[in-house]
Amino acid sequence: MKNRLLISITDIHGTKSYNFSDAIKKIVKYSIISLTLILVIGSFSIIFLSSSLSTLEDKKDYLTLKLDSLSATNKNLNQSIKIKGDELEYLNAKIEDVEKIVGITHDDSNDTEFDSRIDIARMTYVEKQYLLQTIPSGYPIPRRGVSGSYGWRTHPILKTKDFHPGIDLRAKMRTKLRAPADGIIKYAGFNTKGYGYMIIISHNFGFETLYAHLYKTKVRVGDIVSKGDLIALTGNSGLSSGPHLHYEVRYAQKRLNPTWFLRWSIKNYDELFKKQRKIKWQSLIAQIKKQTAPLKQPLLLKAHR
Repeated sequence: MKNRLLISITDIHGTKSYNFSDAIKKIVKYSIISLTLILVIGSFSIIFLSSSLSTLEDKKDYLTLKLDSLSATNKNLNQSIKIKGDELEYLNAKIEDVEKIVGITHDDSNDTEFDSRIDIARMTYVEKQYLLQTIPSGYPIPRRGVSGSYGWRTHPILKTKDFHPGIDLRAKMRTKLRAPADGIIKYAGFNTKGYGYMIIISHNFGFETLYAHLYKTKVRVGDIVSKGDLIALTGNSGLSSGPHLHYEVRYAQKRLNPTWFLRWSIKNYDELFKKQRKIKWQSLIAQIKKQTAPLKQPLLLKAHR
């Protein structure tokens, strides 16, 4: 019976004996040890996971409280921005009132306006066409209406009160965008401050135009463009609520209402000069006459002959 294991089982029917070899004995022994180790490791794992879960729950509670605190802070900031916006709007209205008063009481205002009317009336057809070619005029895309006006408004996405420095023109995706005047491409790329794909054109006499939320640009910085050239396709990039074209007109770093430039044509030529008083038209028209003088020489020679 050497190296053998004898197991006897007794019941009501008698006693039965079973002989096992030493190898089987070792298998049973190691199986019991392995099962014991599994139970011990499993117990420690359960304890560790339970502790980790408790820690995660504590972190969750902390982050929830922090989120609530940030939400409250954000709400307070939005409310403060709204109050400041209302204050700025009020101050802007007061400034406009003061400007109107100053314009009425200024001794030379009527004379200057009278001189401007005379100069505009004396402008030739060549001079007028040259001005329309070099200063933004007309719609840069097919006319489909306006979805956002120039001035103070509630932002359609941020829901905060802010000043809208341009005008939003309705446009389908990938509508062809054409330059409203001759110029050079100052910027063409992606803007990270909400404008998305954007183009800025520098025109003559200190004018600039800006186009935002584009789908694709067709020009590069430094390109020379003429009035009517294809420069981009409209889109919905950046902070935008839908496909449209954001269009801005600037003069000497000042943002102007683009509405009057969109309407400006040879048929209502005087309208822009009356609506845009921030531009020194008198000196600009004088410069136009100098620049167009060589263009009129062939016409004068032909008339003389």
